[in-house]
Amino acid sequence: MSVPLMRHQTQGYKWMREREAGKYKGGILADDMGLGKTIQALALISESDEDREEVELRGHATLIVAPVAVLRQWESEAKTKTDCGLRVFIHHGSSKATSASIFKKHDIVLTSFPTAASEYSTVASSDGDRRFSPLFKARWLRIILDEAHNIKNHTTKQALACFELARRSHSRWCLTGTPLQNNAMEMFSLIHFLGIPPFDDYAHFKEKIADPLKSSNQNRVNWGMKRLCVVLQSILLRRTKDTKLDGKPLLTLPDRVVEVVSEPFDNEAERAFYKSWEDQARRNLDREKNHIGKLLLLLRMRQATSHPSLVTKSINVDADALPANPINVDDDNDNDNDDSGDELADLMKSMRVDKAKCARCQCVLDEDNSGNSDAHCLECRHILADEARRQLDWTQLGSTKLRIMLRLLDRIDTESHGKEKTIIFSQFTTFLDLVELALRREGRQFVRYDGSMSAPKREVALETIRAEGGGGGGRGGTRIILISFKAGSTGLNLTCCSRVLLMDLWWNPMLEEQGMDRAHRVGQTRAVRMYKICIEDTVEQRILALQEKKRELSRAALEGSKLKKGGNKLSLKELMYLFNGGAGDEPPAPAGGEEPATTTSARRRAYHE
Repeated sequence: MSVPLMRHQTQGYKWMREREAGKYKGGILADDMGLGKTIQALALISESDEDREEVELRGHATLIVAPVAVLRQWESEAKTKTDCGLRVFIHHGSSKATSASIFKKHDIVLTSFPTAASEYSTVASSDGDRRFSPLFKARWLRIILDEAHNIKNHTTKQALACFELARRSHSRWCLTGTPLQNNAMEMFSLIHFLGIPPFDDYAHFKEKIADPLKSSNQNRVNWGMKRLCVVLQSILLRRTKDTKLDGKPLLTLPDRVVEVVSEPFDNEAERAFYKSWEDQARRNLDREKNHIGKLLLLLRMRQATSHPSLVTKSINVDADALPANPINVDDDNDNDNDDSGDELADLMKSMRVDKAKCARCQCVLDEDNSGNSDAHCLECRHILADEARRQLDWTQLGSTKLRIMLRLLDRIDTESHGKEKTIIFSQFTTFLDLVELALRREGRQFVRYDGSMSAPKREVALETIRAEGGGGGGRGGTRIILISFKAGSTGLNLTCCSRVLLMDLWWNPMLEEQGMDRAHRVGQTRAVRMYKICIEDTVEQRILALQEKKRELSRAALEGSKLKKGGNKLSLKELMYLFNGGAGDEPPAPAGGEEPATTTSARRRAYHE
């Protein structure tokens, strides 16, 4: 083994060696983001073939399936962080191998989740014969899934492809800092990939774990959680940045602070516009029988908090913020658009195929309008026309959130004397377009990173923001990078930035934490501060109140704490709360009955994590 490791990484490497020598060869390395899962995996890969007792396995490569954005990063670290001359081949895009024999000439084969899914889909004959696919013809020493939560939905082609590849490997590993985000069935997918009986059987997992966790009977919930914890304790290694080893913290990183910037709409016109959309969503909620349709209504409410013009556009415009196809992944390109996003966002994406409803109120359109994805019913056309005349051009007028953003940027400049660099995150690329416009008007230079950009253009953006001084001091320097969550929530190292602006909120806090960890990771030398921009008296305040619920399941399963019944999903009751919760309604209480750290009645509140 020829990889320099920190203490906790050496511990993790030894654990991985022991797992591979045991009965069930593999497991889940669930270290917090930034603790070095990649380097621990490379240490394992760097072991000499001569050390293997299984002679038949010598000469077989390790297959790593990863998001498109990090393939080159794996290649770079394999070459620079090891000194044993690892031979790396990238099976993706135009460089894909035509024969499985090519793989045996390398130690590591890198491919993407979309590539694996595409080959699984397109080369299979009716009888399931995949002999024409190099990936599925080869035998593998081990298969490693990086960002393994990409297969959390066990029915997707990405997941099915990985299950098939697992059958052709000697050992199997899942690397993920967020193994559990929404519900227990996501963990089934990883266990099924690892082949850990009897819980790798869907019916058994559902009966013994998933169904009890959804029960209204607290005893059943407890038993379901106990079973899940027992399974995970045997196959999962989890360390966070706060974990101590021999009485000392694993990492000594600068502080990180999250500040909720919660303000009301700063003008009556914008407040009235949002209220009209919220009222419309509530009126449509009862008649909308489709769960996905309800989520789309919720999405529109969220967009209305950011900028009025967003809700008048087709959801297709923000396609790169959501997976291209939550069920079938057939594309093989250099975008990140096929990487799995949040489960509920996946569901909303499928609304793209429904072009027969009003973009505002979701009523069914007549045939004259049904072919236009941006169409509105007659009533809504009149309403929007009135709004346009009364409010003039929303794009030109801006929005409360944009004005808060500009004030925060001024504050950052003042406090840091123009030295700190900032990441601005949004889930909506259409909103990033408006952020660009606002920054240009202020004379600020910036770069952008999203899934619609080619890989070379994204690299140029990263090189620009990482450059010393960002291209110069003052507002003339490039000290701002705009990132869509879809493209940049994982895999990026941006320790050159120490400020993070979160422009829109999601009830799954894992996304926000992934964004924060782009800056707060090994190599960061300055304190990191995240500003979560929230508009008061809107759906966003209710999202903040529910975020703790999403932390609850992960905390219970990975750390052994108690799970309150129903805490592992966004229930129908919680969904209704997002639509209808008012000032007099109590948000769902977090585990232990403590007040969620992210809620506050004050305008601003900062807290340390």
